[in-house]
Amino acid sequence: MTFTVVWLLSAEVELETLWLAASDKAAVTRASNLIDRELANDPFFKTTRIDNFHSIRRDPLIVLCEIDLDDRMVQVIEIHRVITE
Repeated sequence: MTFTVVWLLSAEVELETLWLAASDKAAVTRASNLIDRELANDPFFKTTRIDNFHSIRRDPLIVLCEIDLDDRMVQVIEIHRVITE
């Protein structure tokens, strides 16, 4: 069974901002698409639980989401660029 993945408008705007500022736009696109697919297929696989939220990291992005098992819905509430040094 798959889950429906919805992004809060604020998360979509932040993704757009990150994409526009990225030196490697393709990497941001690949990561966001991978995050979407993985959350839709199994949001508990390879996510880290933080209180009532889950996070998933696919470089160069990390998202914070809520998972509603009863409604089979994942809501992406925040997205950030991973800072590596």
